[in-house]
Amino acid sequence: MIPTAYRVSKRHKVLWATMKFMAANDPVGLRTKKWDRAVIKATVDRRKLMLEHSAADAFGDFFEEQRKAVQRALPSRLRVFQAVKGTVGGLAETYKNVVLDVASSYGPWAASHFGLIAKAPDPFREPMIEWIRQNAATRVAGINQTTREQIRDILAEATEEGDSVQEIARSLDDLYLDDIIPNRSMTIARTEVGNAANFASHEAATQLGVPMKKTWNTLGDAFVRDTHADADGQTVKDEEPFEVGEDQLLWPGDISLGAGPEEVINCRCFLTWEPADEDEDES
Repeated sequence: MIPTAYRVSKRHKVLWATMKFMAANDPVGLRTKKWDRAVIKATVDRRKLMLEHSAADAFGDFFEEQRKAVQRALPSRLRVFQAVKGTVGGLAETYKNVVLDVASSYGPWAASHFGLIAKAPDPFREPMIEWIRQNAATRVAGINQTTREQIRDILAEATEEGDSVQEIARSLDDLYLDDIIPNRSMTIARTEVGNAANFASHEAATQLGVPMKKTWNTLGDAFVRDTHADADGQTVKDEEPFEVGEDQLLWPGDISLGAGPEEVINCRCFLTWEPADEDEDES
């Protein structure tokens, strides 16, 4: 089911109209590689946007429960941080469910669209579970640490201003309702969906058992960061990393090789695949 927030968004309407136009029209009467790439970008963007909005809803629901726990912990300020810590299990479960949903949805879709025919009936779940085992703790800790720092800033300012418990409660509500739930939820969702989707695509290519090469693709709009624009169209062998800025990434969103947050957060780039030439494989 397509989330309502996505279905009524302006970006969805523009993307859908663009895709329908591209499917029905070929302005030069001849499909070109550039034209095909534009169609792929619009198609991938729409697919990932649906996943992002669904994930943002899930993270938003988690943060709403965390907001209630934080409010219950007042008036003791120390208990506020204990309340945040106490929700780690819920965040980990939300993270796991989001990543598995993305893998089970985007993985088969990418396999069918990019010719990555998987051998196993469900080839993405087990690798994704292992990936979660290796990465979830770090991701969850990072999300919770950011929340703690935001709350710490509010409490420090409240102490300096001599705010009452009621005023602190309103400030914390403002933090969650005006920033964390509508904005951070989407930032986290976009980051994690992109990472999981590209991992699933990478796993599908790996399971083919034949030499492949992958290409880094941006969406080509005004929101693409400079280092990713420079990487757009970069093609390497399936097991090799991309050079992006000062970092190396196996796929857009990858952190396994130590890429910094500036190359990962809010990344919307994606992979495309094609068989590697025999001479490329031998070189």
